[in-house]
Amino acid sequence: MSGKNRDEDLDYYTKYATDDWVPLHNVAVAVNGHLGKGATFDQIVEATVDFVGELIDRGIRPGDLIADYPDFVLWSGEKSTLLDRLRNEMRAHGDFPYPGDVCWLHKPTAP
Repeated sequence: MSGKNRDEDLDYYTKYATDDWVPLHNVAVAVNGHLGKGATFDQIVEATVDFVGELIDRGIRPGDLIADYPDFVLWSGEKSTLLDRLRNEMRAHGDFPYPGDVCWLHKPTAP
């Protein structure tokens, strides 16, 4: 997964996550589109983890949406811990994530 479309998607999801919560599903759909027809689940997982890693480098963080305040709870840990958790949770889920599955992505605001 490389090239202009990937860079455009990184820019798009960086802006989207700055303004709103992004379901992992949306990112996985974009990644799957870059991989093309016939991509295996493992390829999708690894490419999604890689893409989210680049979003983390841009200040975007995975977390959970909850019903109470605060609405968005960041996953804790360093980048490698976050990506390991994402990989493990996607594999445990065992299928392409639907909206709301596994995690959401958002750029936290400074306190």
